[in-house]
Amino acid sequence: MRCNEPGHTPKTGGCIARCASTTPSHGRWLEGGPVPTTLLDAAVRRLGWAALICAGTCLAFILLYATTVRDQWQARVDLYYPGSPLRFLPPILVAGALLLSLAVFARTRRPLRDRQRLLDRGMVYQSLVAAALSFVHHLHAWDGVWIYTGWSHAAAFIMLFAAVVPATPRRALLAAAAAAAWDPIALSVTVAAGAPAPSPAVTAMLLLPTAFSVVFAWAVAHVVHGLGRRLEQAEQLGSYRLVQRLGEGGMGEVWRAEHASLARPAAIKLIRGDALGGAPEERTTAVRRFEQEARATALLRSEHTITLYDFGRAADDSFYYVMELLDGIDLQALVERFGALPPPRAVQILLQACHSLAEAHERGLVHRDIKPANIYLCRHGLDVDFVKVLDFGLVKHTVTGPAADPRLTQEGQISGTPTYLAPELASGEGDVDRRADIYALGCVAYWLLAGRTVFAGDTAMKQILAHVAETPTPPSRFAPVPPALEDVVLRCLAKKPENRPATAQALAADLAAVTLGETWSDEAARAWWQRYLPGPPTPVESTDSLAATMPIESGS
Repeated sequence: MRCNEPGHTPKTGGCIARCASTTPSHGRWLEGGPVPTTLLDAAVRRLGWAALICAGTCLAFILLYATTVRDQWQARVDLYYPGSPLRFLPPILVAGALLLSLAVFARTRRPLRDRQRLLDRGMVYQSLVAAALSFVHHLHAWDGVWIYTGWSHAAAFIMLFAAVVPATPRRALLAAAAAAAWDPIALSVTVAAGAPAPSPAVTAMLLLPTAFSVVFAWAVAHVVHGLGRRLEQAEQLGSYRLVQRLGEGGMGEVWRAEHASLARPAAIKLIRGDALGGAPEERTTAVRRFEQEARATALLRSEHTITLYDFGRAADDSFYYVMELLDGIDLQALVERFGALPPPRAVQILLQACHSLAEAHERGLVHRDIKPANIYLCRHGLDVDFVKVLDFGLVKHTVTGPAADPRLTQEGQISGTPTYLAPELASGEGDVDRRADIYALGCVAYWLLAGRTVFAGDTAMKQILAHVAETPTPPSRFAPVPPALEDVVLRCLAKKPENRPATAQALAADLAAVTLGETWSDEAARAWWQRYLPGPPTPVESTDSLAATMPIESGS
């Protein structure tokens, strides 16, 4: 994806991606650059399948020869090529093509260091198989007089190979020409062995399909190669290249990405333009909110807030965040896989989340979507059980200033996740401030300690109404929770904001003051990670934060 103005940094923020075009300034009709990396893996797989198809065809030919046409074949060969070694050539060539095809297929299924080298060898394989097919075809092309027997086997194979195995136009042209050259060679050898020379018209009919297959191979390679280059450019966001899709949700996708020049992986969240609203005024407001939120998030410096590297808008009207790639597991998956946490560990996690929210609140930002899927437990350098708070995508400014635009707040809409929604957010009554995040963090604490959500409900509306009207069941009913810690959690879940801890710092102080009788040490954390998530693992990305957050229209 490319920005609307490549190389230009919009005025809306200093960290918007600078997108540079990777298209060559002077296109070359013959070459067009190397095979795009996005096609290399597919090309190797397709080479293997092409070889397997060829092996199956050769095996079918051998079985047909052995059971049906062997006597007729030998009679014709003995008649037209008496005493010539060519009489034994067709079955030998077909058997050789079978073995070679199986060898190529097996090679494509092994780990590869150099995929391009294997593809180059695949071009040699194409030529050798075409040679075998050319001799088999021309040894049967006449019966006393030359007869036209349709498209040559080599021509069909060359076109099939070009359509299945991607290559640069130059490589495809050279490989197809080398393979097609065997057709006139086989014809000449057949004539030299005793077959009458065909007339010019018959020669043209015999060789023209193979010549056409060369042009066809180049044309197919030119089209496929061009599409591959455009795909690779489409997967280039600024200085980052999309490598692997980690997940998708209702608003977009999350990708693993690599920086073009730095050895630094990243996570890119793509938000589709059509997910931001249909009406022009809605889209304009969404664009301004996106830019405001990205700039605000980029200002946060807490080590427990995910780092935003870049953000921008692509030519297809989608938006993207470039963030640090985390190595770990979100709290939603953590509890689902391993159950409720020991209170000391839960407290350590909550204290780190408070550190992130405290800075955001001091800057006048309310997250509004605190939930287990947006709190990540990860490896961070030499540390484990390190918390990162994600996805400030619904952040709201509670102070005015250059960074805030009060017109960006939509009336009549509830934004957040129903399971972790503060009553004031659910009802739409009163101002929403930092204490809405305190309530949501209380819901997260309940999830960690009890292994279940505060309120159960089979619909979003039932969950929202429960947050407004129902009293939560104490978490100690479901798991051992010290009374002092339970009191802190239930105060976070108070219906009225004034009855909750006023700030994240105050909540952190309350948590730190709880006497637990046992601790969660660094050694215990490392032992847990070594046992359950041994490293260095493949980075794990949560996609719940992308899929589960929904705008809920209120009745007002």
